[in-house]
Amino acid sequence: MKETKPSFNTTQLLRLSASAFIVLAAEPSFVLVDTAVVGHLSPVPLGGLGIAGTLLSLVATMGGFLEYGTTSRALVGMGHDNAPEL
Repeated sequence: MKETKPSFNTTQLLRLSASAFIVLAAEPSFVLVDTAVVGHLSPVPLGGLGIAGTLLSLVATMGGFLEYGTTSRALVGMGHDNAPEL
């Protein structure tokens, strides 16, 4: 069997990885900005934000894990032309 060379170059790979990094870094930066804004109010809202920020980070992490965990399975299924069976 003849090996095929990937059809992408380093520039495309860096462009894709940079966009993925921005998406993954967005949620923690939102929590950081919220903390900076709410930190000027009082300890009670800041405590509530701490709990809410932790839950939001947990949900975002779980969603990212599920997304990256199922992408390869879906692509393999599409490659074998049995996507409806997934």
